[in-house]
Amino acid sequence: MEKRESLLKEEMVLLKGREVKIGKDEDGKLQLEIKGGERYDDIQVRRTFPYSYKDKYILLKDKDGKEIGILEDMAGLEEESRRLLEEELEKVYFIPQIQKVHSIDYRMRTPVWTVETDRGRITFELIRRSDARFIKPGHLVVRDSTGARYEVPDYNRLDRKSQELIEREV
Repeated sequence: MEKRESLLKEEMVLLKGREVKIGKDEDGKLQLEIKGGERYDDIQVRRTFPYSYKDKYILLKDKDGKEIGILEDMAGLEEESRRLLEEELEKVYFIPQIQKVHSIDYRMRTPVWTVETDRGRITFELIRRSDARFIKPGHLVVRDSTGARYEVPDYNRLDRKSQELIEREV
């Protein structure tokens, strides 16, 4: 076990905000500069813990998908770098919030949800019922058949009918 842990530590590069500068090229793609001269164009960013640590442990990959490192905390970034990173993460994690559930019907055993989101009314199918689940008390995440995600940050704030429909399904 000790050998495995040491291998993981050697492979993972943790970056401090003060070591990192993020910018954009003329095409609007993110660039990364690490103190010491390393520079990467067209980087990809992902949250390693998208629901629990939105501003911490941000995975940075090069244009080929190879891991550059993990930014420990966005708080340490310069203001412009942080703004650009937040904008990019917002695009990557575009997750409409369900505000009301109008109906949950079935078409040939497939759950079909019609909901009101902060982006408007939408109808989507789930592959299976387990694609709607609570990730922590009151926080529901739903993944539709196309892979798109929706969330209910606080289930208790939904109207009674929406809560009843969800309780039947989840």
